[in-house]
Amino acid sequence: MSKFDAEYNEAKNLVVEKIQQWINEQKALKASGTTISKSGVKQAVRAKRSLISSTDETFGFLVEESLSKDLSGEAIKNKIRGLIERQFPKNLRLISSDRIHHKNALELVELVSQQSPDVVLSFLQRSEKEGYFFGDSLENIKGASFTEPAHTGAFPQDSAGKINYPKEFGAPGEQLVSGHPVGTNDPRFKFKNKIYNSGDELFDSIKPALAYSADALDRALFADKPRIDMLETLARNQGLLEPGESVRDLNPGPRLQTIQRFAEEDAQRKLIESARKAPASYGDFLQSPRSNLTRVLEQFPELPFSKLPIGSAELETALGISKGVARMLPKIAGSTIPFIGLGVAAYVAGGQALAGDLVGAGGTLLDEAVSEVGLDSQPAASGTLTDAPRQHQAILERQANPTVADKIIRDPLNELEYFGKQALSFFGSAVRMASPLGL
Repeated sequence: MSKFDAEYNEAKNLVVEKIQQWINEQKALKASGTTISKSGVKQAVRAKRSLISSTDETFGFLVEESLSKDLSGEAIKNKIRGLIERQFPKNLRLISSDRIHHKNALELVELVSQQSPDVVLSFLQRSEKEGYFFGDSLENIKGASFTEPAHTGAFPQDSAGKINYPKEFGAPGEQLVSGHPVGTNDPRFKFKNKIYNSGDELFDSIKPALAYSADALDRALFADKPRIDMLETLARNQGLLEPGESVRDLNPGPRLQTIQRFAEEDAQRKLIESARKAPASYGDFLQSPRSNLTRVLEQFPELPFSKLPIGSAELETALGISKGVARMLPKIAGSTIPFIGLGVAAYVAGGQALAGDLVGAGGTLLDEAVSEVGLDSQPAASGTLTDAPRQHQAILERQANPTVADKIIRDPLNELEYFGKQALSFFGSAVRMASPLGL
């Protein structure tokens, strides 16, 4: 039996229309010069998308209440917001500071929400047959509880009045090995507005984006694995998990709540968070199994990148990851330092003039470093990528046998930024931020 019913779909769309009516009213007020809440409209759009795309059971009770009580669009928006921002995450977070990740990106729903109700229903039923769910469906968020470094690569914000365990005991994140490897405003999920004639046509159009989502999930799972391994070991020792059972497979309920309370105890939280001793290594990730992406590529062999080997530079580029590395490069003195390849081969020769007078022979050492990693003597145009597969492979080979020059060039942009304050630290061993490629 499908999780998407035609009769419910009609009732659901009456509620969707109420939300849209409120959005239209707010936009009209704004057009007339009245100040409105921008966040309120944004929340309403988010609520509408979730209602449209989630399984019937996700908001079934709310749809019935909204129609029987004739709730306003704003009231419905507020109720949905309470569910998706508080109740659902509370039921599924492994630790209170975790973020809930949507396995299939929420951005995909924008295109879906533009379609007619019949096409949406057909699309959701087709997606279900293929094993894909969207919005805030339990299937799309269960087991996707991640600490912030694994979710976005960012360190969590300080928490007032209590220990922020992920920040106090954990390691920084690595954006390339996170649930948002190209950033939270991911251009890969931005589709051109188009009206489709059928749910099948719509589903076929988003297949590449399903691969992006699956790949992002694999990255977050890899980044969070040390922490989850520790949690599961501690839980098994207490008899809270069976051998071979994963906490990520548990549904909301008493068992998961017991494990959540256990994991929140100070002694356990310190052990769990400190299990992440270092940022996730991009090189190690490329060599790891990626079950979610593999499933998509095997399921849809017609995709242009389905024949590319897992972990290859060609596949990373096809997934849009190289461009993500480019955007990660920081800006120095108000302008982006030119870079080459996948990001590690940042152009450092410009730093020679800055460092020469203070570090003497260091300039020669920099020349040798540039030569060793095979960089061109002239910088590539800022924002371009050149010969990514070759440089990607060279990077992986050098990981196993780093040289002195590698250590110097591992993150030249951040070293140069710091150089302005303490010039000699350019040749120090402490690098304030790990290389984008995990070197």
